[in-house]
Amino acid sequence: YAADMGGAAMPGSATGGNTSANGVTIGSSNNSANKGDSEGNRGNDYSETTTQVEGVKEADVVKTDGKSIFALYGNEIKIYSAKGKDSAHIGTITLKDSEGKCTYGDMFLNGNLLTVMQTVWSDGQSEYSSIIVFDVKDPENPKEKYICRQQGYYNSSRMIGNFVYIITDHRLNTNDISRDKPETYVPSVICKGESFTVPADSIYRYTDSISSAKYSVIGAYDVTTGELVSSVSLLGGAQNIYCSTNNIIIADTVYNGDVDKNNDKYTILINAQDEPVEAVITTTRTV
Repeated sequence: YAADMGGAAMPGSATGGNTSANGVTIGSSNNSANKGDSEGNRGNDYSETTTQVEGVKEADVVKTDGKSIFALYGNEIKIYSAKGKDSAHIGTITLKDSEGKCTYGDMFLNGNLLTVMQTVWSDGQSEYSSIIVFDVKDPENPKEKYICRQQGYYNSSRMIGNFVYIITDHRLNTNDISRDKPETYVPSVICKGESFTVPADSIYRYTDSISSAKYSVIGAYDVTTGELVSSVSLLGGAQNIYCSTNNIIIADTVYNGDVDKNNDKYTILINAQDEPVEAVITTTRTV
């Protein structure tokens, strides 16, 4: 499933690099897509998170802007001054632990804004994932600015410009589905205290079989305003994700009972303005 999240649907253009869908390069929109680079290394005297796609930031548990270092440890973000041998601990962001029912992993640093990913659990099941944005202009006194949530366990994320794209896996409770309650079978998003389900025209499915009762939920958020820009969902979920500068590509594996061969299916969704065009590529590989 490759969503072109550029244009009207997803300002900033979608995507970052993750594992290429089972080694298959699909939908790369420019020649720089496979050039590994560090986010800001050119012209900087410090290193950043290594990326797979030029211009697309990838999340990590340690981030720096050359002046401060932000390191995620459990439910705390330790902040250090980056002064070589004179470096020192200058602050801590203590994240809510929700009585041990949440995990934190991965951060983005964009100017003075630090974004951290959170997954909150309920009764052993993944309930929702959040992006929490902090203003770290004064690293000794960081301030929480925004929090946005979407259903599902945190899978992956990428950042282009001011936009964070988060992908979560939302499993349906097939024993608790009510036709009159869309929230029981359609993923929900919560932003700035407002909750709503993903619009029907933004929900897609593989055109052939669906291997599991779950959604891949993709949300695009502007970290400077805390606004949800757009969201789409794919019924059937995914095992692998690859992103170029214009497409998010999601792949799932269908087991057909043959121990030598299985089908990998890639659903490609291209959003040309407001006219989504869907296509399926099915390949066979040896396992």
